[in-house]
Amino acid sequence: APAFGPGRPEIEVIGYVIPGLIAYWMHRQGVIETIATMLVAAVVTRLVITAVSGGAF
Repeated sequence: APAFGPGRPEIEVIGYVIPGLIAYWMHRQGVIETIATMLVAAVVTRLVITAVSGGAF
């Protein structure tokens, strides 16, 4: 099984890429629109995970 934790370069790069993408989209389309889109995406993702797992996760 793959080990996750500090020191894994392929995992650490996410800490740079994701905030960079968020900042880029905030610059392009505005802070409110980007945050609203992220919140909607988070809620939809949570609902899908809940539906797929039957409410237990």
